[in-house]
Amino acid sequence: FVGLNFFANGAVLTHIIPHATDIGFEPLAAAWVLSTMAGFGVIGKLFFCWIFDQIPKRLALCLASALQGVGVALVYSVAEYPSLLLAGAVFGLGMGGIIPLWGATIGAGFGRNAFGSVMGLMTPVMVPIHILGIPYAGWVYDRAGNYDTAFVTFLGAYALAMIGTLFLRLPEVEPGGALASERVVGSSPATAPDACSGP
Repeated sequence: FVGLNFFANGAVLTHIIPHATDIGFEPLAAAWVLSTMAGFGVIGKLFFCWIFDQIPKRLALCLASALQGVGVALVYSVAEYPSLLLAGAVFGLGMGGIIPLWGATIGAGFGRNAFGSVMGLMTPVMVPIHILGIPYAGWVYDRAGNYDTAFVTFLGAYALAMIGTLFLRLPEVEPGGALASERVVGSSPATAPDACSGP
């Protein structure tokens, strides 16, 4: 899920200014599209940190990918500047949620005690996927003279990420957390024996 999102969003961020100038906008106007993506990325971080605790976790993950996909679809299809700024805002909102959702999902699935080791194991798998997006988009542009095929590919990546979340299974209680320990012991703080009391 995370690798596919990074594969697409890194390339979109890198190539959005060339794309915008290619379709007729001045470099400064194109730069504002990138700034809109970055600004709404900050909002997305805050929004998804909150929403991850409010709705089912798989739905939050799907929503982040869906927003990025909608943003890319608009970038691919619109020619008016306000619509391009809107595309940047929608894309940035979803993009901003990816990193906090990545960390929160690891914590929910494996527990905070395993957070570092799990993220470390994931990184070597994700990095090759992540770094391919930027040169791939450049390669497409060099051969076709536009980013259309790259944008369609990125839409497919977001769709695959959303499908992947359907198979994601997260425990109801965080592994290693206090509630999980209570379930294993079979008692709660209210009913557990007092360690200072007698038999």
